[in-house]
Amino acid sequence: TPWHALELALGGEQRALDFFTAVAASAKDPKVKKLAEEFMEEEAEHVNLVHRLMRRYPAPREGWGADSDEPVAQD
Repeated sequence: TPWHALELALGGEQRALDFFTAVAASAKDPKVKKLAEEFMEEEAEHVNLVHRLMRRYPAPREGWGADSDEPVAQD
């Protein structure tokens, strides 16, 4: 569903944000720190965007993917 795709995207964006946050916090080189902080801002915008999109596409109801038509062996 669109919600599931956005949930996966959110995970990726959050991991990227966490990565650049860690780089910015540990960077010794001021240029690297500045670049990591710029990427942090971009990733934070992406995280916020995905959250907004997820409100547009709510999570599917519980059991949405259950298959009520069980498979039958063909002899």
